[in-house]
Amino acid sequence: MKIDNLSTEHAEARDTGRRFYRDLSARMSLDPEDINTLQKYFDEACRGELNLDIAHMAIGIAFGEFLAKRAELEWVSVTDEYGEEIAVCHASAQLVVFPLSVINKRISAQDNANLDGLIDALGKSVTDSFKSGDYAPR
Repeated sequence: MKIDNLSTEHAEARDTGRRFYRDLSARMSLDPEDINTLQKYFDEACRGELNLDIAHMAIGIAFGEFLAKRAELEWVSVTDEYGEEIAVCHASAQLVVFPLSVINKRISAQDNANLDGLIDALGKSVTDSFKSGDYAPR
């Protein structure tokens, strides 16, 4: 696995997702910084009420933003044998989470996960792995 700074293409995709999420929240008079707003959109997507690829991407980006803030992660581009993907990663360790994949898999499975709890669990996993030394350096 190769971890690089966010590529231009991935930065543009992240920024597009951010804008879509913020614009959607503004149209609905909702606070994009409130986890309940993200949960509302995620639940709608799981029910098939918000069925646009860009909306699913925006939910994944917003999920990554919440996770990055709580666990002090940064956006990166990851390349492995399966291709290249946007992710959030610990600054000094190969501790990586793929927020778009996490969200898309749950939307596809119609898994009404509690995103606040999922963010806490993923953040704790990254933090615990870092504290234990169970990681490769970045």
